[in-house]
Amino acid sequence: MDNLIDYRKFGAFCIDQGKQFLNKATPVKKTVYSASQILTTLKNATNLDANRIYSADEKHFTTNIDTWKTIIENDWTNKKTWVEDYFDCDNFAGSFSSYCADIYGLNSAALITVELRNPETDKHIGYHRVCVIIDDKLQCWLLETQTDKMILIEPGKPLVIDTWRYYPNYITIN
Repeated sequence: MDNLIDYRKFGAFCIDQGKQFLNKATPVKKTVYSASQILTTLKNATNLDANRIYSADEKHFTTNIDTWKTIIENDWTNKKTWVEDYFDCDNFAGSFSSYCADIYGLNSAALITVELRNPETDKHIGYHRVCVIIDDKLQCWLLETQTDKMILIEPGKPLVIDTWRYYPNYITIN
């Protein structure tokens, strides 16, 4: 039984050390925006009604898109195995959002629920959760957290990654 306690302590120590290594390896220059600025940015980018976007925080910390890309390249979220209802799209998105807040102090990776449709036929595929990253220039980027593919969200331009077209439904950011 003592070995189990030792393993738990060692495991927690390794996690803490890994977080410190990642944080030191990726210097993050933070920019702070108010919740009002972030909510307006998300509303303008996605054309969602204000009542479909929620912020749990008063301030949001973000960084430039190049730093975001480095964080995305090195996070472990997309290395997990997809398991239906256990670790699927909502868990991938939530894990990435939490990872950014935990390691880098960035709480500007929002969770967005979308309807997926085939971009050619417009046929409904299903519902899905991904992230929207708001960078230091108040640009919004749709991040497919299962594959690390990302596109800039531009008003009026379809959100398409591979064979999925994304239609925003609601956003939470915390």
